[in-house]
Amino acid sequence: MAARARAAFLVRLPATAEAVRGWLAGGSARALAARIQPLPGRARPASPALGSEVLRRAGERLDAIVVLRGYLAGLVLPLLERTERPRLVLDLDEDDESTLDSIAALQRLRGEHVDAARTDSEARASGRWLDAVLPWFDRVLASSPLEVDGLQARRACKSVRSLPNAVRVPSGPGAPASVDPPRLLFVGNLDYPPNRDAAERLVRGVLPRVRRRIPDAELHLVGAGTPLASGEGVVQHGPVADLAESYHGARLTVVPLRAGGGSRLKILEAWARHVPVVATPQAVAGLGTRDGEQCLLARDDDALAEAAVRVASNAGQAAALARAGRARVARRHDLDGVAATVEALCLDGPGQEP
Repeated sequence: MAARARAAFLVRLPATAEAVRGWLAGGSARALAARIQPLPGRARPASPALGSEVLRRAGERLDAIVVLRGYLAGLVLPLLERTERPRLVLDLDEDDESTLDSIAALQRLRGEHVDAARTDSEARASGRWLDAVLPWFDRVLASSPLEVDGLQARRACKSVRSLPNAVRVPSGPGAPASVDPPRLLFVGNLDYPPNRDAAERLVRGVLPRVRRRIPDAELHLVGAGTPLASGEGVVQHGPVADLAESYHGARLTVVPLRAGGGSRLKILEAWARHVPVVATPQAVAGLGTRDGEQCLLARDDDALAEAAVRVASNAGQAAALARAGRARVARRHDLDGVAATVEALCLDGPGQEP
């Protein structure tokens, strides 16, 4: 029987001044902050003082603590000084330093040199942070074997295991609606640099090429963030409460990412809803996909547009890609199966001495 949480509560992230006081409240916290200086931006609110508050509110003895993402690792620092402590698991998902390096390279490619310098600085801080906190944990989880290999090579992290990202796979055939005009779909927060770059490529480079062959084709952009300058055939929806309708009306989803890390939920969600995928190799890194089986892969705008036209115009190929993608996500990324793996990884032994 799967373990269930006995209680749930929300913890407010502190304002900047309060967060700074949290890092100065104890000797171990001060020493860590001095060693890492500057702390990664996203790590600053999650001070050890906030971790003490979380432990106080949890109240009873804990068998395991799972921290989701590396920048929150500071929350467990108060536990390291205890003689006995619960099992500590860090669900890292990706190596933040490597991801930020890829984003900085993309920003330089786009001529955004000031932003790239800031991202480079955050990448170095994130690397120092990970080197300091990874040894605290009994088990480290990453989103794919590719991320595991990178962590073992860069961080000498021997306790790392692969845990696939998960989505809920709807029951039933899940075939997309037959919608005209044909819709190309992109889902993502447009304030995240790799997503914004991908959306701009779709608007400026890919969609115009597709519309030369399919004049009524539309591009639908779904997600939070600053809207793009619109183009002909582009429909911007902003954030939506339920993505099911967006996927249901899509002929295909196109994911032309050139940077980032981890494994892309937007691709898993498309597969789960029986929507064929056209993507760059970077977008499917770590998913173990093969070109022409679960998706079509292309690098430049011409090739992406050609692949999109092939899928939009060939119902048989679109259906075959959708079936293969759905089978893969049901086999390796279904939420219930991954949840059982999490339970086993979290509870397969006592916590170790720090």
